[in-house]
Amino acid sequence: MTYKPAIFVACMTLAFACPLNAQTVATPAKLEMHGLVQVWATGEDTSSTFRIRRTELKLQGKFTDKLRWQVQVDPVRTTGILQDAMLTYLLRNNLAVDVGQFKVPLTREGTMSSSMLETAERALFGSAPNKLADLRDIGAQIRYTAPWSMDVRAGVFNSLGGNDNAADRDDRKGLMGQITAAPAFLRGIILTTSGGVSVGSSDTLPSSNRISAGGAYAGHGLTLRSEYLQGEEAGTDRVGYYGLAAYRIHPRVEFVTRYDVWNPDTDRVTSAVSLRETDYTGGITYFIDSHLAKLQVNYMRKTFENTALSARNVVIVNAQAAW
Repeated sequence: MTYKPAIFVACMTLAFACPLNAQTVATPAKLEMHGLVQVWATGEDTSSTFRIRRTELKLQGKFTDKLRWQVQVDPVRTTGILQDAMLTYLLRNNLAVDVGQFKVPLTREGTMSSSMLETAERALFGSAPNKLADLRDIGAQIRYTAPWSMDVRAGVFNSLGGNDNAADRDDRKGLMGQITAAPAFLRGIILTTSGGVSVGSSDTLPSSNRISAGGAYAGHGLTLRSEYLQGEEAGTDRVGYYGLAAYRIHPRVEFVTRYDVWNPDTDRVTSAVSLRETDYTGGITYFIDSHLAKLQVNYMRKTFENTALSARNVVIVNAQAAW
C-alpha cells in the first residue's frame, strides 16, 4: 500500500484554510492554565527514594470560536519536555479536527489523564519499556461524538506512537482509530476498541500494528475495567492485558486491586527485559478534594516467568495535586 502524503497535506490545507478565510473577526480568547504535580516515595526490596513523577503544565485557549489551541509541557522530564502542541478546529459541535502533537487514540487507559488513574501507575502495557499505549506522536485526527454516546477518533500520524518531538523517521505513516461507546441499554457500561497499522512505500521495514479491546463499569461506588492489547513492532510481537477493580467504601476512601500481565516478546526471550511479567497490585486512595488532590498508597508484587529474574516487592506513595 502506498501512502500519498501530498493528498493528505492538500486535504488538511483546505479543511483549515477555507473556513478560516471566512472567519474575519477573532473573538476574545480566554486563557486557561491547568497542571498536575505528582510526588512519589517508592520503596523496593533493597532501595528507596523520593522522586518527582510529573510536573505537567498546560495552557489552552482559542483564536476564534472555531479554532482552539493547547500546549502542555513536563519540565521534570530529562528529554522531550514538550508533550502536547495541538490546534483544534470545530467543524460542528460534535465534529472536530486536531493537528499537532498529542496522545494517539489507543486503549481507554492509554488516553486517560494521569490524574484520573485509580492506581499510582498505569498498566504495564502503558508504562513498561517498549510499551504500546500512552504514547504521543505528531499527526492529525478527526473526532466525532455521536448522539448515542459514542466517541469515534481516526487519524494519521508519523508512527503508531512514541515518535514525539521528532520528524518522521521513515516514509511510513501510522493510521489509527478508536471507538468508545456507552450504550443506554447497558447502564454504567463503557466499551472501547482501538487499533492501528503502519502503511507506506517502504519494502525493507517490518510492519507494525496494534489492536485492543476492553470494557469498563462505573456505578454505586464500584469501578471495574479490563483491556487487552496486542501489537507487532519491528518484527516483535507483544501482548498485555489487565483487570482492575476499585470500590469506594467512603466518599473519600477507595480500595483498588489490579491483575496485570505484560509479555514484551511472545516468540523468544533474549534478555531480562523480554521476560513475561505479572504484577499483583493492591492499594488505597484518600481523596482530599476528589482527583484534584489525593494520596495513593500502592503495593505491587512483580513476578516473572522464570527464575532468570527474581520477584520484587514495590511500594509507591503518590501525593497528587491537579488544577
